[in-house]
Amino acid sequence: MRVPESEVERFVGSAALARSRPYVNADAIGDVGYTPGSRTLSASVAGSGGRRYRTEVAFGTPDQDGWSRPKLSTCTCPVAMRCKHAAALMLFAAADDPGSDCPGSDYPESDYPVPDSPLTDWRRRIEETLHQMVTQSPPRESEVYGLQLSVVADETVDDGWTGGLRPGLGNRLRARIVVPGRGGRWKSAGVEWDRLRYGWTADMSAAQTSWFRAVDALARSRRQARVWLDLCDAEVPALWPLIATAAEAEVEIVPGDGLHDVRPGPRRRVGLTAWSPDGREVVVTAAAEMLPADGDPMMTDDDVMTADGDQTTPDGEAIDRPLPGALVGDRGDLVAVVRNRVLELCPVGRLDHGVARDLRRWRELAIPDRSVAEFCGDFLPGLADAFPVVDRAGRLELPELDRVEFDLVIRRYAGPGSADGPDLLAEWSRLEVLRMGDGTETTRRRPLTPVDPGDAGLTLADRESLDLAGRAEDAGWGWIVAPGRVRIAGHDAAVLLADGVAALRALDGVRVSVHEGVPEIRRAAEGPRIRVAAEEDRSGIDWLGLSVSVTVEGRPVPFATVFRAVVSGQPEFVTDDGVLVPVDLERFGELRTLLDEALAASAARARGPDGVDGAGDIRIGLGQAGLWSDLAELADDLAPPTGRAQALLELASDSPQPVPVPAALKAELRPYQQQGLDWLAMLWRHRIGGILADDMGLGKTVQALALIAHAHEAHEDRPASGAGTVAEAVSDSPGPFLVVAPSSVVPNWEAEARRFVPSLRVARRSATETTSPTTVAEDAAAHDIVVTSATVLRLNAEAYAGIGWAGVILDEAQQAKNPSSKLFAALAGLRADFLLAVTGTPMENNLTELWAIAALSCRGVLPDAADFRALFRTPIEKDGDAEALRRLRRRLRPFLLRRRKELVAGELPPRTDAVLEVELTVAHRRVYERELARQRASLLALLDDFDSNRISILAGLTVLRRLCLDPSLVDPGHSSIPSAKTDELVASLREVVAEGHRALVFSQFTSYLDTVVDRLHAEGITVAHLDGSTTDRAGAVGEFTEGGAQVFCLSLKAGGVGLNLVGADYVFLLDPWWNPATEAQAVDRAHRIGQTRPVLVYRMVARDTIEERVIELQRRKAELFASVLDSGEHFSAALTAEDLRGLIE
Repeated sequence: MRVPESEVERFVGSAALARSRPYVNADAIGDVGYTPGSRTLSASVAGSGGRRYRTEVAFGTPDQDGWSRPKLSTCTCPVAMRCKHAAALMLFAAADDPGSDCPGSDYPESDYPVPDSPLTDWRRRIEETLHQMVTQSPPRESEVYGLQLSVVADETVDDGWTGGLRPGLGNRLRARIVVPGRGGRWKSAGVEWDRLRYGWTADMSAAQTSWFRAVDALARSRRQARVWLDLCDAEVPALWPLIATAAEAEVEIVPGDGLHDVRPGPRRRVGLTAWSPDGREVVVTAAAEMLPADGDPMMTDDDVMTADGDQTTPDGEAIDRPLPGALVGDRGDLVAVVRNRVLELCPVGRLDHGVARDLRRWRELAIPDRSVAEFCGDFLPGLADAFPVVDRAGRLELPELDRVEFDLVIRRYAGPGSADGPDLLAEWSRLEVLRMGDGTETTRRRPLTPVDPGDAGLTLADRESLDLAGRAEDAGWGWIVAPGRVRIAGHDAAVLLADGVAALRALDGVRVSVHEGVPEIRRAAEGPRIRVAAEEDRSGIDWLGLSVSVTVEGRPVPFATVFRAVVSGQPEFVTDDGVLVPVDLERFGELRTLLDEALAASAARARGPDGVDGAGDIRIGLGQAGLWSDLAELADDLAPPTGRAQALLELASDSPQPVPVPAALKAELRPYQQQGLDWLAMLWRHRIGGILADDMGLGKTVQALALIAHAHEAHEDRPASGAGTVAEAVSDSPGPFLVVAPSSVVPNWEAEARRFVPSLRVARRSATETTSPTTVAEDAAAHDIVVTSATVLRLNAEAYAGIGWAGVILDEAQQAKNPSSKLFAALAGLRADFLLAVTGTPMENNLTELWAIAALSCRGVLPDAADFRALFRTPIEKDGDAEALRRLRRRLRPFLLRRRKELVAGELPPRTDAVLEVELTVAHRRVYERELARQRASLLALLDDFDSNRISILAGLTVLRRLCLDPSLVDPGHSSIPSAKTDELVASLREVVAEGHRALVFSQFTSYLDTVVDRLHAEGITVAHLDGSTTDRAGAVGEFTEGGAQVFCLSLKAGGVGLNLVGADYVFLLDPWWNPATEAQAVDRAHRIGQTRPVLVYRMVARDTIEERVIELQRRKAELFASVLDSGEHFSAALTAEDLRGLIE
């Protein structure tokens, strides 16, 4: 079959031809068949989406040269006719080889080009060209086509209208392609608009095809069309000139059925028209009117009247009702009007998008006769502002604006997410008070209109609204004036109802309407009152009932209500019965914190969703005396404690009840020591322990012994019917006291006890039960005081736990600062109602150490570890929370007694502290710098994960510290390099000893002390030596205190605590470390009560080494201790990665 490509292009169009080429292959075209009788070629053709379509093409009779022209094609694809699949099939058949199996190959072989011949292509192209030259006929006359325009009622309006065209603009303008029919009528051409888009042109000329496609392009983006094309959404600026060129494209503009003609009409204005079908009812319709361009928005043209009284337009158009028409274009540029069976296409002029949209949506409005006046007053002014209004009925009257007022409507919000308290919706309206001709007033309500000026945000559009906002602002309520609905909840809503409604109503021209369901809110006559009470809780001897409540005007208020205001920072809250109450945020914030703390300490840990569920069932112990004191300060109404709860008053007092010096105490107490005894006696009386944290050297030991003597005398003097256990009632003593001290000071404790309370029986247990001739139980039964070491207690914990001790004295309590240690567990397991922690440094590194000591001694004063971390440690150490630090000090104040040396400065000789700088030798410096460079690179890398690498980091720093003392401590190969620090120390001690003074020498490194001791022996200086390896500690101490040794060399760990070495008046600290408390303990071995000579303290520091930075770090870390125990206002946490980084960078 021979089909010229030119015929294929003429048949389907150039676009479809181009899209067909990828399908001209055996993969895309299969099942090819040919029916000779009908000259029909058929095949299965692939589509772009993977589907296959059945395509058929019918041909006319071949000409004398065998060329065929297609006449008709069908396809199951969406295009259906003259598609790319038909084009692909024809091209495939035309190129088929004569030897193929194609059924269409029924022509002589010579008529086909041979595919394998190189001349195939050029032969085919020449033959096609010659065929066109011979067969091409002269241009034929084009078929006659027309565009028929018709106006029909809008089918999308479901209002029951059955009267044909609607008056006004409630219609649509449609168009279809037509051809002449019989009798001069026009009929559908059968050409569908959708098909034109795919290249189908029927028998149209090129000009006709282009013209119809242009019409389709103007409207098809908005509505799909097959026969009828809706033009109401067309792009009028392009449509209008297109209609004017129809004749040039050989297209006639044809009127629709029932119309006589289509022609351009006069300029019209679209708007609203009022007319009356019966003289009574007024109907308002969107319509097009012929009005002068400068006419009033509201017109009643009574001067144009016909003889019979009908109103007319200037061209004689009767105006009893609006003409039917359709608004064309999204901006309403054109209106199609049917007048006297003529379709007029009238220009309008571009409207705003909103106006065109509203007019097209307008639905005919019928107003009963009795409501016309209401319509004129309430709605006509607004409509006249938005649209031109024509009154055909002569019934409308436009009222005059008399004044502008404002109405604020407040209603309850009941939508999703509504709040528990007042939750409101507030909406302002602009009320335009209008005056009718008869003097009556009507009101037109409008919302406040915003204007968006850009970055400045929304503002009000009109002068009156701006004036309202200004007056409301002056009255303090400017924030409430805003366009649209505003949701107001919580405190703002309560204040609006309590104060704002009345204040706004007082403004001229302002109305406030409060809907039903909005709660009434009033201000309270007085602020909230806090009541606190404590009474004995008979459910447990160690517990007291704490009751805290808040009332307003005598009625209780839930804590959750108050504390929600505190958390949100609102200065007022609303009670359930609608009372707006002012709240002191600071005061009630403190109350909330105190109650959280009380709940943390309470056995009944009943905590509600807002922090507290009620404070009537809180139980506290005497350990919460500080908490009770804080609550009492906050209370407006404080009920005096009853029963055992009265002990809270005494514990919280700054002046304990004085007690006499026990007769058994053979010592004269200084005034501050007598105060200490009074305080200890108060704790003993209530069987709650404490922490005696006086500075070193102020006689803590003698105060503890005075307490033991007092306990014995108080036991003997108690009434026969007094409270106590059965064992106490038949015993002459309260029971044995256990003293736990470092091993080095156990002998000193025994000696001091025998000296100051000789009437009490004292036993010293320096060995475990396996090596001791007596058992713990035997010694406890036979003695009043048992002195043992922390090590022995830890090893024989079970034996000591089996004894009922009257009390425990824990000396140097910082040795139990680790709550995870076995010593802590052994102490916690002791059966004793009273434990006194004695230490000059209850905290060295962090607050957990203080918590551990308090947990052993004054149990219940601080919460458990988790709550302590949340309430105190984290806020203080990480956040620097001064308020949390203040609360911690207040909690501890009744149970922690600390006096500084300044208190007894007149009884102590002066103390001088100095830094003795040591310059390293050249060789020593070279070794140090080389090691510093090596360690710095390693340590800085490790510091990125400080917690995991802590041990490695401290080990590296220790190498540098030891190197500052003596190079041989790090590498014996450096023994030939002299130690500058040792040389300086020996030179200084020569002078000290020569002048008759005695000195203490402290170092953390025992190996270095050994070197110093050997050097001093070589210098002929007598030396006593004490470190952790010394077995005869008492002998070593006695060698200095009684044997006349000139210098006492001690390790900080073994000799820094518990020793009274006032025989020395010089102290040398050889290697500074960051913890100032450790050094302070060492210095106080000499500078303490009993010292009669001035004390000089020298810190030996190697210049330009890590030791200089340690001194600076030591200064900063001293604030840690002072902040908690000495009322400092700043807190510095334990050693951190940044601290260590500063030592080596």
